[in-house]
Amino acid sequence: MPSANYLIIGDGPTVGDEYLRNLATGRTVVALDGAADKLRCIDLIPNIILGDFDAIEDRTYWGIPSRSENSSEEPFMGNHGVQIVVASDQDLTDMEKGILFSDSLQASSIVITDAIGGRMDHTLGNIRFLKKYHRTERPIEIITDTHRLRYIRDEQFTIMGSAGSPCGIFGFPSAVATTQGLKYDIKDYDLEFAETDSIANSFVQSSATISAVGEALVIW
Repeated sequence: MPSANYLIIGDGPTVGDEYLRNLATGRTVVALDGAADKLRCIDLIPNIILGDFDAIEDRTYWGIPSRSENSSEEPFMGNHGVQIVVASDQDLTDMEKGILFSDSLQASSIVITDAIGGRMDHTLGNIRFLKKYHRTERPIEIITDTHRLRYIRDEQFTIMGSAGSPCGIFGFPSAVATTQGLKYDIKDYDLEFAETDSIANSFVQSSATISAVGEALVIW
């Protein structure tokens, strides 16, 4: 039975083969368009391939017909037990379509990877989606090979790391924040986008607690 915890894999620079396999464990894997090609290279079969398929190289391997062969946008079963979801709306990026599709299947959490780097407009857009599709009851975050990114709004949560590992907190656009467990803890500190932030901070132990009234972006 598919997991309600979703991993959306973009077509950007990869976090690495082994890390990708670890992230996929216990999650329903959604490959966005051309991301399916790199998964094939490491023998990782996604549960779902979604997109308009303008970037995927080997349609035949996955059982994706050409547009002339199939004009329907109804999901169907392709090769290797993979569900194919045709999403051709050009007003949305494949990443946004992937988030919306995961939520339509009642995702309880969403992790996004291979979404930072490459095209800068896509990178900034993907970070913005953390805010646009934020829901307290369904966490969503981006994972790179070195960092995690998460948007928070009027909430407290605990992040995990190791002593000395970096952490930054930014108003997104503004928040009053308090932390516990960082080298430079802050208390009722005003974070304002492009004005004040908590940058070049780091863990002093394996966990830290961040509380924010307002909206903030946490990178650790």
